[in-house]
Amino acid sequence: MSLSLRCPNSGNSKKKETLQLNYSMSKIPLETILTYWQQMKLTFDKEAIYVSLKNCHTSQRLLMHYLLSAEKNILNEDEIQLLYYPGSFIVDVMIKENPNLDEVKIELWEKVRESNMDMMEFLSTEEGEGMIRSLHDVIDANPQSELLRFVTDALMHDKTSQNIREENIWRLLTHLKIVLDCLEKVGEKKDNRAASRF
Repeated sequence: MSLSLRCPNSGNSKKKETLQLNYSMSKIPLETILTYWQQMKLTFDKEAIYVSLKNCHTSQRLLMHYLLSAEKNILNEDEIQLLYYPGSFIVDVMIKENPNLDEVKIELWEKVRESNMDMMEFLSTEEGEGMIRSLHDVIDANPQSELLRFVTDALMHDKTSQNIREENIWRLLTHLKIVLDCLEKVGEKKDNRAASRF
């Protein structure tokens, strides 16, 4: 969701630069996320959900392919499904809140993935209360913390009823965060371009 900016066109380049550096996408509130989730549940297995996911495929093809193919040699079928559906929801919400969002390109995805995989290697060594604290820290630090928290809670809830291995939870969460971070980054770039016109 783009912020509405109103500022005088003073020609001050330094001011304009500061605006660009500080400008970012609005945080999507939990109430909005819950509304989209209810819409998805109400339309599940119907034409509307198919159209929604089809649009995700069209506008964010790289991310949707990534959700279906990430670490297929490690994840089992249940884990791949548990990655795909929350991941699709992330893409769907971000597109609805930012209809003109740029498509994520391979260069950005590679950069975001590299930084997140390093984080996963470190966090995967955590156990018990340490893991919970680290998980909260990661979520709270994310610009779209409410959305990341929501899909994390959904994942942790579903893992108990499916064939989800404990050692792969961090993998699933990391891949979901990669998708969200990529969309946040292209949103920031778009907003910065808009801000630079003022």
